Formats: sequence, C-alpha cells, structure tokens
Amino acid sequence: MEFRTTEDGIALRVRQGGARRPVLFVHGAMDRSASFLRVARRLADHPIVMLDRRGYGRSRLHEDRTVPSFLDHVEDLLSVLRWVLGETGTPPLLVGHSLGGSVSLVASARQPDAVAGLLVFEAPLLWEPWWPRPQDEPTTLSPTELEDSAERFMRRIVGDAIWEALPERTKEQRRAEGPVLEAELRTARMMRPPDLSLISAPVIVATGSEVPDQRRRAIASILAAIPSAESAVLTGAPHNAHTARPEGFAGLIEALGRRVDEFG
Repeated sequence: MEFRTTEDGIALRVRQGGARRPVLFVHGAMDRSASFLRVARRLADHPIVMLDRRGYGRSRLHEDRTVPSFLDHVEDLLSVLRWVLGETGTPPLLVGHSLGGSVSLVASARQPDAVAGLLVFEAPLLWEPWWPRPQDEPTTLSPTELEDSAERFMRRIVGDAIWEALPERTKEQRRAEGPVLEAELRTARMMRPPDLSLISAPVIVATGSEVPDQRRRAIASILAAIPSAESAVLTGAPHNAHTARPEGFAGLIEALGRRVDEFG
C-alpha cells in the first residue's frame, strides 16, 4: 500500500495492480481506512483504494477547521470516485461499512455512473423519521462533552477493556474526533431523504446474523427503494465484520463483483 492525498486533502491508501475491478472502501463513524487492510489482503487481484473520511485518521479538516457535515462527506466521496476513475479508467466496486454505507448510498444516488456496484454493510438511515434519535439532544455541546461523546461511542464499539488498553495518544486522537462524529450524525438526521431509486448499479445490502430492529427496517427500506438491490447475511458476524470476519467480508465483495459481471 502507498499513501496518497487528493488535492482536497483526503488521505488515501492505494494498492495498484490487479486485473479485476478496483475496490473503494468507505469507513464508518470513528473509524479509518486501516480497518479494511485485512479484507484488502484477501482481494489480491483487485486494485484497492481506501480513504480516511475528512476529520478522521490522516485526512485533514478544511484550512478554516470547518467540521464537515454529512453531505460534505458525500462530496468528498464523489471527488474520490472521480479520482479512482481517472487513475484506473474503471468505475469501482464501492464498499461502505456502517455510516460509510450511508455516505456511499447518497453518493451513488447523486452520481450513479460513478459506481460499478455497491456493497453496504448495516448502513443506518439516520434521515428517516423512524430512525431512533437522542432524547432531549442539546443544540450545542462543549469541547469536553464532544470528547466524552466520542469516548462513549468508542467504548460501545470496542468494549471498555480494549478502550482502556489503548495508548493514551490513541485515546486523545479518538476523543479529538468528537466534533466530526457529532456533526455528521446531527446533519444526517436533518437532511432530506435521498432518492435511492436513482442508483442503477447492482447493490448488495449485507448484515450480520443479529441486528437491531431499526437496522432490519433500514435493510428493508433500501431493498424496496433500489430495484437492483439484494440482501446477504454474513452468518455470525458482528457489526464490525470487516475486522472480525475479513474473509467473509471479502467474500461479499467477490459476490458483488460477480453480480456486476452478470449485470453486464
């Protein structure tokens, strides 16, 4: 893997070579591109591009330090999709995990011809009125409250024991991403629902075996909205399937590639 940075300041991990379609990975909230490395190793014949979404990992904020909205992340992804097409001459298989799947859905609806196929794993539909919302959410949070919110989010994802074992520098970095987390979740809840029926590429809507009711409803909504979508279950996989079950996650991507080939 080599590190690249777009003109817009989006950090990429790139692996060139391979005869098959490129794969572009989009991570979720409080994550980064490196979490897909174990999956990428199982896709040996594909060029790989993984981005750190703005404000996470190695991707810097705008020079004025403006915290990106959800739609800013969509625009960043569209820019990277254009970059991949320019580099490879081929629209990629787009793979979005969790909130990265939500970003990928909206980007694919906005520019359908930029994507050869789309895999979303347990993507939340925060813009839907039925998606659970925080009770009595304050309009503003202090810097410390934002940092605490990021820590609570990480503890829910990785568990208290793993969080406590992280180096202090890593904890500080993750807590510092609190404003980015809050902004993308809040603005996603505020946006107008996208028209997902505009997505024309083959889509796989994937999940683990056990998911909350709202995620099941999200899957059903995506399947109903996109004629080319089908569902897949990665048996026994948790929400972080890309790190816990990389071989199974890679299998979903290979299945998407076969669907794209059949789709013509």
